[in-house]
Amino acid sequence: MPSFIHARSSRHQRGVAAIEFALIAIIMIVLLLGMLVFWRTFQTQQSLNRAAGDGARRALTLITNGVDPCKSSTGGQNQTLIQSNVLTIIQQQIKQAGLDDANVSVLNPMWDCPRSMASNGSFSFDVKYALPPLLQTSQNWVTEPDNLQIKERIVVHFPPAT
Repeated sequence: MPSFIHARSSRHQRGVAAIEFALIAIIMIVLLLGMLVFWRTFQTQQSLNRAAGDGARRALTLITNGVDPCKSSTGGQNQTLIQSNVLTIIQQQIKQAGLDDANVSVLNPMWDCPRSMASNGSFSFDVKYALPPLLQTSQNWVTEPDNLQIKERIVVHFPPAT
């Protein structure tokens, strides 16, 4: 076999391998970016859930330690105090998780005061976090979740004040 045929064949094979690598590399990069965006979204959702739970525990601690949100004379002030404490705790936890605490908000706080000594009261709220896009692109082929919100409301049940 002449040597010039062998040389032409190996150069041709190297070109085919480069084209195959380019096609596979594009698919792999898109998959890796998708996994990165999913992982970041998942981690943020977990941090948000943990922060909301800590905020609920703070509300329950304040209520059981004498900050009565249902007292007729100071109930409104105490509710505002509890809500601001919940927001502060949630912001601290979000910041500790390495996220921007300015993007978190506590929405729709609702109070249900006990009607008798036999029933419990409740405080419920939603937590919302605006997640900025990771890739900062406006092209339509890349879609990222930009707004995470806990699906279920956080509800704190508390006993009536004695």
